[in-house]
Amino acid sequence: MNTELDKSIKNLIKIEKRYSKYFFKSDYDFREALIAKVFNSVVKKNEVFKKPVNKLIMHFPNSSKISREFLLSHEKSPDHFWEPQTHKLLNILCKNKKDIIFGGAFFGDHACFIAKNFSKSTIHCFEPVSKSRKYLKKNKIENGLKNLKILSNALYKKEKQKLYLVDKINDDAGISLSFNKEDSSKFFLTDTLDNYTHRNKIKKIDLLMIDVEGSELNVLLGAKNLLKENNIDNIIFEMHSNYLNWKNGLKNTSIVKLLLKNNFYIYAIRDYYSNKKLRKKIELLELENTYLEGPNHGFNLIATRNKGLVRNKEILLSKKNYSPKYLFHKSSKKFHYI
Repeated sequence: MNTELDKSIKNLIKIEKRYSKYFFKSDYDFREALIAKVFNSVVKKNEVFKKPVNKLIMHFPNSSKISREFLLSHEKSPDHFWEPQTHKLLNILCKNKKDIIFGGAFFGDHACFIAKNFSKSTIHCFEPVSKSRKYLKKNKIENGLKNLKILSNALYKKEKQKLYLVDKINDDAGISLSFNKEDSSKFFLTDTLDNYTHRNKIKKIDLLMIDVEGSELNVLLGAKNLLKENNIDNIIFEMHSNYLNWKNGLKNTSIVKLLLKNNFYIYAIRDYYSNKKLRKKIELLELENTYLEGPNHGFNLIATRNKGLVRNKEILLSKKNYSPKYLFHKSSKKFHYI
């Protein structure tokens, strides 16, 4: 990165640090309304960066909100790239585990950290988008992550299907897949978790993380045998109102119904969708106490077979009605720490 660009970003961070306190609980999003717009005018789309993060060197393009939020971080030495509480939870769940699968690994914003922290585990990364996979490979090589396995298939409910790329929001992290050939000339072949684990003699998935822009249910439908035989222990997955209707409550959505039927305990993960050091405790919400009002949005959930997970000293399970998203500019207490 050139020196002038580095200076410009640092100056933006200085301005935000100086004035952001005036917008705390103001209902005005200073970052999105002003700082992000200036950033987008200064930093070219797809500008490539190389940054140290918690004993890793990460390569990534400026082509997503994930990248932008990291570059605008106020942290001097960030210990994560994105979603701080999900990052913490992953580290709890992956300790002393054997097989960990990421569906939609992107450039490794979570997977590379898990591969580095748990070198005896095998990290299976499915990433069909070639651009994201390119940087995932770079990050694997740069950091010597020999336990990280990269696969080009898209996880789905059936194998050997053709799916086409859809990028409606001009954000690499928001790319989804469609059967409609008109959406793109680029297609990706699918695989299922049942087939993949059978071929590779993987008896059990210790942790599955799925972030596939609305196709999370289809991924799980391709794991019917694994679910039936209780061979997936923990699943972190995203739900987004762009792709499903939760107006009748989270428990009435198809994906939650499937997981409850297969004896999982499910909680919403309260997180900040940026790069920011938060309180140590990971706050989880019961589904019926998850506040969902507002514009279209998404958040992560944890489905676990371990009933005792919520008794972990680093986790706080709340029965109060709060949002799964920390939004510190909001005046309502529902978006702040419990």
